[in-house]
Amino acid sequence: MKQRSASALLQSWCERLAAGDVEGGLELLHEDVVVLAPLVPDPVPKRMEGREAFAAAFRPVGALFSAFRWTALEVFPGEDPEVAFGVGSAAITLADGRPYTQDYALLARARQDRIVEYREYLDPVRAHEALAGFAPAG
Repeated sequence: MKQRSASALLQSWCERLAAGDVEGGLELLHEDVVVLAPLVPDPVPKRMEGREAFAAAFRPVGALFSAFRWTALEVFPGEDPEVAFGVGSAAITLADGRPYTQDYALLARARQDRIVEYREYLDPVRAHEALAGFAPAG
């Protein structure tokens, strides 16, 4: 079986999450994935190691979105074939009905047909306003 490129995996990750397919997105991650999201508001972890640790933090955040649509998304292969970059803007409807827009810069590193490292950067002010009062289960 031909392995998917890092850019194909990142594109698929973005498409699955926009479609609300969180579990399908998680399947693209290696079990030992490292996820870095240094600009997300507290109490969301800034660094998560392992697919299960990421899933535990990500599922509750994903549940806050009733709709997610990329208004712009571009994915670029890196010079290193294991690396891909993405930039995008999203129009999101929160579960309480409020609109939320966000801009993203993404990086994915892939090996063995899975994402082994994922980095996500966003506007922390907009994220804080949208996620105010959120507290993940735990």
